[in-house]
Amino acid sequence: MRKSLLRLMLGGLAIVSAVSMANAQTLTQDWRSEKDIPDQTNVRWGAGFDGKVYCNDKSVPTIYVWDETGERSDLGVGGAAGVGMTFDAVGNAIIQNGFAGAGSMTSFKIWNKTTNELTVVPITIPEGASAARLDIIARAVGDVTSDEGGAIFLCGTGNTAVSKIYFANGVQDVEKSKTISVGVALDNLSIALPLTDDPESDEFVYRLRGQTDFYYNDGTEWKAFERVGAINTTGGGEVVTLNGVLYTIEPIGPTSYKDGFQIVDRSTNTVVATHEESVATTASSGSSTGLYAQKIDEYTARIYQYQPNGFVAQYTFSLPKPEYPENLYIIGSVTDPSWDPETGIKMENEGDGVYTAQIITISGSDNIGIVSVLDSDWDNVVNKNRWGFATNNAPVTIGEAMPIVKGTGSILIGAIGTFDVTVSLKDMTILVEEIEEPMPETLYVVGNIMEDAAFAPDNGKELIKDADANIYRGEKIRIYSAGAEGYGYFALASELGADENDWNTLNTHRYGPAEKDTEITSGVAAEIGKNGVNSYKVLADTYNFEVNLDNGTIILTKIASGVDEVEDTVAVVAGRGEIRIVGEPQGEIYIYNLTGQTIVAGSNEKSFNVAAGVYLVNIDGQTMKVVVR
Repeated sequence: MRKSLLRLMLGGLAIVSAVSMANAQTLTQDWRSEKDIPDQTNVRWGAGFDGKVYCNDKSVPTIYVWDETGERSDLGVGGAAGVGMTFDAVGNAIIQNGFAGAGSMTSFKIWNKTTNELTVVPITIPEGASAARLDIIARAVGDVTSDEGGAIFLCGTGNTAVSKIYFANGVQDVEKSKTISVGVALDNLSIALPLTDDPESDEFVYRLRGQTDFYYNDGTEWKAFERVGAINTTGGGEVVTLNGVLYTIEPIGPTSYKDGFQIVDRSTNTVVATHEESVATTASSGSSTGLYAQKIDEYTARIYQYQPNGFVAQYTFSLPKPEYPENLYIIGSVTDPSWDPETGIKMENEGDGVYTAQIITISGSDNIGIVSVLDSDWDNVVNKNRWGFATNNAPVTIGEAMPIVKGTGSILIGAIGTFDVTVSLKDMTILVEEIEEPMPETLYVVGNIMEDAAFAPDNGKELIKDADANIYRGEKIRIYSAGAEGYGYFALASELGADENDWNTLNTHRYGPAEKDTEITSGVAAEIGKNGVNSYKVLADTYNFEVNLDNGTIILTKIASGVDEVEDTVAVVAGRGEIRIVGEPQGEIYIYNLTGQTIVAGSNEKSFNVAAGVYLVNIDGQTMKVVVR
């Protein structure tokens, strides 16, 4: 058995202390009924689901039900020949169809909540255990009527192993059924309680009436939880995990077989709630208090109780819900390179301490912080309401939830791209997941493409995308020298900046080399990717461009020995809400939308305000497609 139970027990305190939380848990009795309660001769165990208490009377047989009105009714589908019953996670009931001897473990009935049908299901006990008397059954996990299935854990008199019986589609899955040794002889009132909601998990605790305590496996051996309070030898008991903390629900009192119970926080081994004895009569020593739990959410559980010849009741055990901030923001270089404390990306509050947002990184070394307040005062306001890594600027692992703390340690996003960010203040984790972006419809060459060699974010020459591949081509694109060495510099982008200062938009949509100023040689393929601020360098000349984003390559082919031998080319630039012509066209300009409607006819202007969309621009006998944002 894995050691995750110990991590569950010992990790609870850190989770609870992550946010503001009151100290006290509460236990309240919601309702109680003493009407028509069968005695232990024919009913020795009860179970609860969705606000109702159920039991099976083997003498009739029939399934009885009580709700908050206190009245007893009949489920109306008959019953089974045993006394133990339980529910799976969706409300299907599993009931023993035998009482003493082998029949109590080899035949069950399943009540399908959806179809309201009661079906006999034969059981084969796995090797390592034998069919024996069994009076009580703990909660099932999963959905026993589904393809994925569910499971119950059975003890049985004289067995030294717990039988895990796996169901799928309403019948036993023999191959998935197994036994797990506990090394001690169990009895008819022993119970094995699942620790997770996963039917594939083999983790459980068990309680043997004669040993009194709950036992857990630490990965090596079975050990008793520390005994606290006044647990007695009444059969049964329960466990429930709320907000990452394991709670045991234990029968207590000076006299066994009455109805007292306590709830123990197993991260601290302290009693946090108690229901004192409230009945004068004592149930038979062959019975239990019928404690049964249903987890409602991370802070609430219902506890159902059946006392033979006594009463049925429902209780609510609740933890105070933590007070999470209304807003969280992502600050850092993804919002402002200088880390402006008043600038942040507001995260979506998903509830229960979970917040989500999307970020775009452009440098491969962007770092962020999480804050609940934006303010100009770093020390007294922002940093006092900030979360991050325990080690400053530690890298996040993409796709893996990682622990965060209340503190100022930055979080390094060591990759370029678009990412979903999920912050959970309940679990104190951050999850960064990369979003695979679709290939762009358009690429622009940006850089030293004008005679003055200026590198502007709103100036680019468009490449045309192939119809059937993510290959982009451009002809006769001149790269001008930007220095004495004769090199020019360029990159590519799927979107240009809104103006000459809008580098953020350009760099967010920029493609280039992994290393700054990677040199490209005519006719030799170079690597290209979504690499933020990096540019290529190439000897100034005129080139044909071919960019293949399917295989991540770019090829420049020189078409002339010098720039003077090539006539000036004319570029069409699509900005935000406009189309601009760069260079000196020889003829008039025509612009059409994709439906063929003429937007501009025979103009000599160089700038046109248009709505966002895709346009065809005809200039000097060539037609170019542009996308206006």
